Amino acid sequence: MPIRIDLHDTRTAAPAASATCAAPATCAAPQPGRRRLLAAALAPILPPAALGGRISTVMAGLAAAGAGSTALGGCALRPGQDAGRPILHRGVDRIGWGASPRQMQTATAMGWQAWWRDQLDPRRPEQLPPAVQARLDTLETLATAPDTALAELQALRRREQDEQKAAAAPGAPAAPTGTAAPAAGPPPTPPAAAPAPSPAPSPAASPAASPAASPAASPAAGPPASTAALQPTPAPAPAPTPRQHVQESLQRRSRQAVEAHLLRAIWSDRQLQARLVAFWLNHFSVFQHKGNLRALVADYEQQAIRPHALTDFRAMLGAVTRHPAMLRYLDNEHNRAGRGNENHARELLELHTLGVDGGYTQRDVQELARVLTGHALRGADEPPPRLKAAWQPLWRSARGWVFDPSRHDFGDKQVLGQTVRGSGADELDQVLDRLAAHPSTARHVCGRLAVCLLGDAPPAALLTRMVRAFGPRGDLQAVLGTVLDDDAFTDGPPALRSPTPWLLSALRCGGADACAPGDLGPLIGWMNRLGEGVFERGTPDGWPQDAASWHSPAQLEQRFEIAQAIVGGAARVFLPVATVAGPAPDPIARAGGPSPGSSSGSSSGAPRSTSASPPGPGRAAGPSLAWTLPLPGRRPLRAQTVTVLQAATDSRQRDTLLLCSPDLMER
Repeated sequence: MPIRIDLHDTRTAAPAASATCAAPATCAAPQPGRRRLLAAALAPILPPAALGGRISTVMAGLAAAGAGSTALGGCALRPGQDAGRPILHRGVDRIGWGASPRQMQTATAMGWQAWWRDQLDPRRPEQLPPAVQARLDTLETLATAPDTALAELQALRRREQDEQKAAAAPGAPAAPTGTAAPAAGPPPTPPAAAPAPSPAPSPAASPAASPAASPAASPAAGPPASTAALQPTPAPAPAPTPRQHVQESLQRRSRQAVEAHLLRAIWSDRQLQARLVAFWLNHFSVFQHKGNLRALVADYEQQAIRPHALTDFRAMLGAVTRHPAMLRYLDNEHNRAGRGNENHARELLELHTLGVDGGYTQRDVQELARVLTGHALRGADEPPPRLKAAWQPLWRSARGWVFDPSRHDFGDKQVLGQTVRGSGADELDQVLDRLAAHPSTARHVCGRLAVCLLGDAPPAALLTRMVRAFGPRGDLQAVLGTVLDDDAFTDGPPALRSPTPWLLSALRCGGADACAPGDLGPLIGWMNRLGEGVFERGTPDGWPQDAASWHSPAQLEQRFEIAQAIVGGAARVFLPVATVAGPAPDPIARAGGPSPGSSSGSSSGAPRSTSASPPGPGRAAGPSLAWTLPLPGRRPLRAQTVTVLQAATDSRQRDTLLLCSPDLMER
């Protein structure tokens, strides 16, 4: 049976005995400090050394005192009560960004086999709450093609250059319109007819200064008429410069791209697709702060990644390789005949397809770079270059990508031991076909996908079946079906979630998908603080997927602080307003507790914990997130987690520790 913990607020009362407590009299636990509680909460999945010096010292003391039985309150589970989750529960929790109460209801009604097959079906349309769809519809960057975005930025750049030329021309004014900073030189002389205003008398020294004595001095009346003319006129704010317009445009497009990604990650009913989109964005990683990539990343996800995330690796490889975001990120726009640039070719072999030990040589990198010559990007307002008559039929362009035959090396190439005849843009398709069908690509891609879905050590037999299912084009339907239909997906050992899966699963576990989106800025900031922001990886290898990369004490401290911010309700990320299910859910009623005005709890006795905090002066109520126990899609809480939660001093600390417990940090 599920573990039941009384999570009523203990600021005025001691924790009540759990229904599974072996010794109710001992449940009045001491109140350990933050590090003591955090160390105990993470003990089941992390070795003491991983928690750092100060926390590992606490861990040693807890172990000596018997933290799992009496040191934190004496509450222990009876044997057999920490049973594993049902297959359905763990499968739903692992397939996407964490199980939510709503998602569990749908999956339970359908059954595990039918539900995961529905998730894998690429033909089923995505369903989003109306408030989320309306929010997506306002993000204009999602409907802006790369060539249009490049043209808009180039127009701003030209305006900036024109103003710089005008400012440098002989006889130009010292401070042209639109310049934020005045030109260097002596300050202008103030007008002689404007006397300096004398200091105003203090209210204590002059009865006339009192609002009661002089109506003209009241705030509503403004300054006296006799001195109004003497008030200095505030200088008008300088008009934004074209350079500032460019940066504002890039920042707006970047924010909208990340918001669109998070809106679908949290609220989409197609959680497998949402999770795989993030995986492929990491596999084909680009860094948005290089050049003007912030104007291109939204289309990169929407057009190059999302349509192929569940279907065809070869189609996705072609879309990614030619997308303006990848061409600019890996410098292929500078790759031309006679002046080669190998960056794109090297990463295409090492990271995107064969892998570092996939059997290619430096000669293959050089020859592939020759194949890639001429593939570049261009804005919508840029006319094609003047080409020789023989080259004009070879010119290609589509949504910002161009193949310029005047920049291409038309000589024959040798890539992976096979000849590529010089013919133009089609050379790249020949090479991509060979790369997608190469056995090393299947091993490399399936290995990374298995770590994403199963953990650091996927079963060798399952990995072999995945590679066999990959086929000559990378049949992702067959590969993913092989994983989801295997017992290892639902019965494999747990592993620590990396920052983004932990953060999003904690929010969804609390019912975030039943709320409406608010200000997603804090959520974006949390992801960046944790070191796994969207489009923020500075190197093309993507964020690490292994659990060991996220074990540092600093990482765990950051999670604790962010969990406090989530529970505190200060960040208005989720709004308790009307959603697709009707009125905003009551955070208490949703958690199975008493409704407002009721003196008794739910008849089911389901425990609750909620982050909705009482509103203060000028502050609205906190987000409507509630972590109901047992958690959706999770196994019953560990005995050690139970004792740690019962030792917390209040509901906020309890919720914070719950979000930082191994029960929430595991996948």
